[in-house]
Amino acid sequence: MFDQLAGPEGLTEQASTFAHRDVLAALGGQLPAGLAGQVSPDELAHLADRFVAERAVSVMPEHATGEHRYATPELLAIEQRLIEAGVGRADEQTAVCSHDTLRAALGTHSTIGDDQAAMVRDITQGGAGVAVVVGKPGTGKTYALGVARHAWQLEGYRVVGTAPTGIAAVCLGAEGFEDTSTVDRLLMELDQERATRRARDGRSGRHPGSGPARQRDGRGERQEELSRDGDGPLLDGRTVLVVDEAAMLGSRKLDRLLDYAQQAHAKVVLVGDDRQLASIEAGGGFRGLRLRLGASTLTVNRRQRDTWQRKAAADARNGDVDAAIRAYREHGRMVSTETPTQAKQAMLADWWPLFQQSLADPGKQVAILTRLRGMADEFNGACQQLRDQAGQLGPDRLRVGDRTVAVGDLVVCGKNALAPLGVANGSRGQVVAVDPEQRQLTVRLEGSDGREVTLPRGYLDERPRWWTRGNPDRRTIDLGYATTGHKAQGLTREHALVYVSGAEDRNWYEVQDTRARGTTRFYGVTHPEPRTPELDVPHAERGDVGEQLAQGLRRDDPPAPRRAGPARPAHRPGPTRPGPPGRPHHRPPPGRRASVGGGHRPRRGRPRAGRQPAPGHRPAAARTAPGAGRGPRPPRPGRGGPDGGPPAGRPRRRPGTGGPPRPSRTPGMAGGPRRHPGRSA
Repeated sequence: MFDQLAGPEGLTEQASTFAHRDVLAALGGQLPAGLAGQVSPDELAHLADRFVAERAVSVMPEHATGEHRYATPELLAIEQRLIEAGVGRADEQTAVCSHDTLRAALGTHSTIGDDQAAMVRDITQGGAGVAVVVGKPGTGKTYALGVARHAWQLEGYRVVGTAPTGIAAVCLGAEGFEDTSTVDRLLMELDQERATRRARDGRSGRHPGSGPARQRDGRGERQEELSRDGDGPLLDGRTVLVVDEAAMLGSRKLDRLLDYAQQAHAKVVLVGDDRQLASIEAGGGFRGLRLRLGASTLTVNRRQRDTWQRKAAADARNGDVDAAIRAYREHGRMVSTETPTQAKQAMLADWWPLFQQSLADPGKQVAILTRLRGMADEFNGACQQLRDQAGQLGPDRLRVGDRTVAVGDLVVCGKNALAPLGVANGSRGQVVAVDPEQRQLTVRLEGSDGREVTLPRGYLDERPRWWTRGNPDRRTIDLGYATTGHKAQGLTREHALVYVSGAEDRNWYEVQDTRARGTTRFYGVTHPEPRTPELDVPHAERGDVGEQLAQGLRRDDPPAPRRAGPARPAHRPGPTRPGPPGRPHHRPPPGRRASVGGGHRPRRGRPRAGRQPAPGHRPAAARTAPGAGRGPRPPRPGRGGPDGGPPAGRPRRRPGTGGPPRPSRTPGMAGGPRRHPGRSA
């Protein structure tokens, strides 16, 4: 039992650290059914104490987080190994582009910003075997990576793009990356390539790893060149591997990826932001590499239009929560209601006119963002019914799992099919045709080309075990009007309506607050749901939405634990190698980790030739859509609508507003006009 809890699928499968209470819960769940009732709480606590003493390593004292945090030696060894791999490749001079090549690449992208150009110079001329890029929300990191990709290709390098999610891999493809895949797919191909090489070496009588291709990694194991029959190796010394959204990658997968790249002498560029939503697996490797290697940082918020909102988002990121909340209040971006039902009514009332604008102008899309999948399901069902009652959906329907979709519905794909269909988990579009007999959906995907793809029966109905593992309720296709915060990472809309439950943290808010170019509005509840009369428990006041936002923005992940790892190299005085023309000559200073909420974190680690430090932090974040009209108020949601969503009631109509048609009264619906509840300034 202890072996399982201390292994990769144990306590650190989805978290880097754990507390004593987590050990108690895990041990209780591992007890055989016959022993569950025979083990007393004291005996279970004794087992937990034994596990902590024998199999855990203290990484964070109690005074830092309020409870003692531990990690397993297995995970600590992995993180130490990947950090050593990154630090050990700092002086390789890998995949370096000439000044002429870089000037040619930058010259073909006249709209590139100064911080983007500095990042491109850094990763294409820095020479480190592992480079780190921090792309803050809305700074155009994918576009800048496309410019770097162009420069490397001009020099004859092959650029491979990968990401933890299929939709991020698709975005790389949109920026000219011809060879893209998910990290899981790439690791599987690398594993297969290694096995094929070993089998071939065994048949030829040559010891695997013998000959000139033999190398040794940092663990003393024999390694061999990775090759693909007929097509050459997946990774080699002329390959640049770009990993987008690398902060979402678990440490174990990141370690494997860096190991393969080191064997092949391929350059690795890790791009992400550990201040946004992180991996659902045990992660921390990206942050550790950023702290030890330094990073090129993109600072200019290019997504949000309004200066005040760019500043408010930057204030929230840097810990000046009061200034951010004050700006949101002054611009009327917070809506407080007394109950969750009223909050949902207010969001649907604001969503309807904004969605009508998006039908006339596809660039004015609107999204509803929530923390929980169940609430996103409710909003999706309500939005679909509003459109159906307005006559905006076709008569043909197709039921896929527990969802029914129609022609005209906005949908999001839930399964990767990059090679056969060109869609990923997270690809969005609109249904343009339904074939109930063949069980097919034709979807026009979002994007400049408006490509249409037909999702066949196999895509819609097949649910392989590897895909549903840990989440048996996953959908292959879902409605796309509302989504969760994790699904929204990487999404850009004109308007965002955000439901505040009070349980979110700063990382979650940072993603949601930067999804919209125009307006972002937050909706919260001041009172909890009424309790049954039998429970004589006083109601806890939650404060208005501004107070809840402030609490969430101050609620951060625990401070990064002290991990085993190589000693940080001392700062060495002396001149650095000059960079290309127009690039400042700078030696990164030995940095200290910034406090929680502090802005730019100084670089640490050895000075790197030709490497430019992250630019100083500037406030960034803002958006306000001019004229985000309120329009008519759609109906208040009830119960019993199709697909588990609340049905619409009777909306209030005003002359010339274009509100939805008057639906017939249905049991459980509250009809008639209604007032907007408790809107705050």
